[in-house]
Amino acid sequence: MGPLSREMVVQQGHQTVKLKMELDGPLKYWLPLLSATQKNLAVAERIRQHLGTTDPKVWVDAFLVAEAVRQWLNTDDPAVWLPAFDYAEGLRQSMNTRDAQRWLPAFQKAWKALQEHNEMEVSS
Repeated sequence: MGPLSREMVVQQGHQTVKLKMELDGPLKYWLPLLSATQKNLAVAERIRQHLGTTDPKVWVDAFLVAEAVRQWLNTDDPAVWLPAFDYAEGLRQSMNTRDAQRWLPAFQKAWKALQEHNEMEVSS
C-alpha cells in the first residue's frame, strides 16, 4: 500500500480487512477537501485571502472551484489560475449550481473560446 493508494487495513479483534476508497467520478471533485496537499493548502489560503474571509460557508465552495480550475489548467501559478477562477466562479453562480459536472464543462468551453479570442486579437 502506497501513501496515495487510498487503501487501509482495519483490524478488530482477530478479524482484519483491507479497504480501498474509490473516489472517482463526482466524488473526485471533493477530494481536495478531504485530503490536504501542499498545493491545495496554498490554493485554500489564496482563496481565503482573495475573498477576505475564513468563514467555511463562504470559502469552501470557492476553494473547490479554484482547485478544479487550477488542476484543469495544470498550473500552480496564482497569476494564471486566479483570473480563471474568478471567471469560473461567476459562471457557476450564474448557473446557480454547485455541481461540477454542470459548471466545469461550461467553464472549460467558455475559457478555451476566450483564450482563442485573445490569441487572435494579439496576432492581428
